Amino acid sequence: MESTRKLAAIMFTDIQGYTALMQTDEAKALEMRNRHREVFQRLHKEFNGTILQYYGDGTLSVFDSAIDAAQCGVEMQKELQEEPKVPLRIGIHTGDILYSETEAVGDGVNVASRVESVAVPGSVMISEKVYDYIKNQKEIPVQSMGRFNFKNVEKPLEVYALGMEGLVVPNPETLSGKFVKHDTKAKPDTQNISSKKYTLPLLIGGLLLVALATVWALGGLGSGESENGTFTSIKVKDENGNTIEKQIVRSSQQKKIYLVEFDNETGEEEYNWLSAAIPFALEMDWDQDPYMLNYYEERETFEQFNAELEKAEEKRVDYLMRGSFRVKDSIYSFHPELYQVSSGQKIKEWDFSGPQILPLVDEASLAIKKDLGVPEDYLANVKDLPLTQQLTEDVDAFKKLIEGLVNMNTNFGRGLQLINEAGEDDESFAMANYVNALINHQMSFSPTQAEKSIERAMKHRKRLGESAETNVRILNYRIEGQPEKAVQLAKMMADMKPAQSDLHLSLAGEYQRLGMFEEALESVKRYQIARDDPDAAIETELNFLLRLDKTKEGITRGESFIQRNPEKLTVIKELGKHYLHAKEYEKAEGIFKKADILEPESPYWSKFLDHITFMKDSADFLTEEILKNYVGEYEVEFRKLSLEIGTNAPLLTFRVLNQQDFPLYPTSTNIFFASIQDLGIKFKKNLESEAEQLYLKEGQSGFMRCFKEDEMIKTAHKLLAEKKYEEAKEKYTDAKEAHPDHYYLDNFLKHIEFMLKKDDKWDKNMQAKYIGDYSAQEGKIKGSITQKEDGLYLLQPNFPATIEPAIILPMSEEKFMLPTSMASSIVFKKRGKKIKSLSLMIYDQTRGTLDKVD
Repeated sequence: MESTRKLAAIMFTDIQGYTALMQTDEAKALEMRNRHREVFQRLHKEFNGTILQYYGDGTLSVFDSAIDAAQCGVEMQKELQEEPKVPLRIGIHTGDILYSETEAVGDGVNVASRVESVAVPGSVMISEKVYDYIKNQKEIPVQSMGRFNFKNVEKPLEVYALGMEGLVVPNPETLSGKFVKHDTKAKPDTQNISSKKYTLPLLIGGLLLVALATVWALGGLGSGESENGTFTSIKVKDENGNTIEKQIVRSSQQKKIYLVEFDNETGEEEYNWLSAAIPFALEMDWDQDPYMLNYYEERETFEQFNAELEKAEEKRVDYLMRGSFRVKDSIYSFHPELYQVSSGQKIKEWDFSGPQILPLVDEASLAIKKDLGVPEDYLANVKDLPLTQQLTEDVDAFKKLIEGLVNMNTNFGRGLQLINEAGEDDESFAMANYVNALINHQMSFSPTQAEKSIERAMKHRKRLGESAETNVRILNYRIEGQPEKAVQLAKMMADMKPAQSDLHLSLAGEYQRLGMFEEALESVKRYQIARDDPDAAIETELNFLLRLDKTKEGITRGESFIQRNPEKLTVIKELGKHYLHAKEYEKAEGIFKKADILEPESPYWSKFLDHITFMKDSADFLTEEILKNYVGEYEVEFRKLSLEIGTNAPLLTFRVLNQQDFPLYPTSTNIFFASIQDLGIKFKKNLESEAEQLYLKEGQSGFMRCFKEDEMIKTAHKLLAEKKYEEAKEKYTDAKEAHPDHYYLDNFLKHIEFMLKKDDKWDKNMQAKYIGDYSAQEGKIKGSITQKEDGLYLLQPNFPATIEPAIILPMSEEKFMLPTSMASSIVFKKRGKKIKSLSLMIYDQTRGTLDKVD
């Protein structure tokens, strides 16, 4: 089905109170809808309109002429004001749309729907653009309703009511709805970019399978419609290139719900976890069903009902579900409530009770789907796995998963520990093991734990619904080093669920990891269409345009956005980077100075300004030949981390692990910084000389030295592990001569000297005094030390619990070191005959003194 772009007059209509009437008098509601459609079809034919879509009590249509659209609206309202009356609302806007035989998408569609939201029964509302076409038509009088700020509309928009006899023209002061009159100032966006973190749903990249409602041109996928208009057939390719034909439910027929946390009415904290568990389980169960598009973020909380509605509208859904629960005498009771997003009115509520929480949610899930109008003959055949299979029969393990997810923002270590325990408690708990594997892989905490958890998730993946099972396979391909197959599976998912916008953003991330920025940019565009918001994820769009050297396009997009949103710091940063790469230093300086004024407490912007100053003075100095001195692979002290430095004159780039390249901006001839959070790179030697080492600054931990990888050091490490001390000493000595500033080589040499001369005093009894459990004087940091073998110890911190143990090497009877772990240093301090404490800097760069627990 082909789509074309055109300028059209777009009409939205809907019947006020229709959903509520369906609950009390279904026959009357259907009679009203049928009368509306009969008049609608007849008059559209008379005024040359094209009907695109019916959705419940509403319609979407287009006209080639704004005058025809207005006259059609007037005649519809006059006829429907006669008995039997139909309380119809009409909104009309003229704009550019992407148009097919059955659907239209684009900014114009969004604006038309917003204009319709101002209407009252019996009225016809038009935008200022429609007014421009009809203002000279004396037979079409109008009255201004004022200017309104609409969500996802660029600027305040004036709305008019047609004033012909027989039409309702409301008092502008009495209008109410989901809009803001122009004299109300919107709160500016002052988000602190340096502290911005990924939320878990984004991190998981589709794990919780969030689904958003939208208008989507399914014909663009080469689909064919079935006879009943409910299902569409599409063809997709799996990771092996096999073509699969799938039946998906048309967007107009799907039930679109945004879920929020349920209120705990028990008053007991031990049941707080159910606030997130109930919507989480509903979301998991509904995701099996193509009829359902649902969205839930287990760490998104709201203080006001209006904020919930606003978020639901942002997600482009029809319904908001909230509710409450109680637990009494081992019986769970919960009370879901369903609200219409457009009006904020409650349209349905239920009560469910039972002795087991997951079977109870299963019962509720099916009942709610039936009440929403999902056909019963369809429900009798669709796959509907019980939640005890999709999740776990172990309620304690389920509780740990939920509490772990909720804790991720406030106490990341504790959250990850709980998720790990959930997978350990029930190894068949595929979802818990998947989350554990994803976090450990994505954040490079523990490759071993990631492999262990994904192996369990793969083993039990058939317990999951199709979408969740596919996500497990995607992650497995990534961990196994087959990113191409991960990308293809992610693309298959996005094609199967075109209205599920976050899948397009996840696919963009998969493309990004492979450096496929054209494809990544296209996925962002599809995400924006699915969100019906051309500015959604604009920061990501600008970043990809920069990677593709499309700075002219990026500057145009960024400038347009900043004119409308002058305080959006994340976009200011990306626009500034485009100016830098285009060598428009004056403009870059202006925009970063503005950012510095908006966020003066951040050191981030001054680094860009320092870079600009240096580039103005020394741009010609940074030649490709000079930059090549720094190209190569580096190893970072005390970290299982490799760093690759490349060149992209006049900048360097660095790559950590499997991640994308990041630009390094010079602030002088020997200082560089990266454009992500507060990360910085400092080169010890000047650019004129060979770069053998550099300093990596990360967070508050200070500088950590990085050295180009050296075969002598690798060989020495291997010999040490084999206890070939003399040979290892020779190699470490050679490496030390080659890299005199490589200070941790001294520690290895000291360890070897101690091991070569240790006497009988170094026996098991002496070593035993260091073995035991340790806890921090302050905070929740804990750790245990055990003996690995003669002369070596094993440190197991539990922050987070999934980090692998680290080998401790003695340098003397009193000093020890961690040669390769993520902890920076460890020193035993003796007091009398017993070890009393040790100093440890652990994974989150939290320094603390650990005391032995006797």
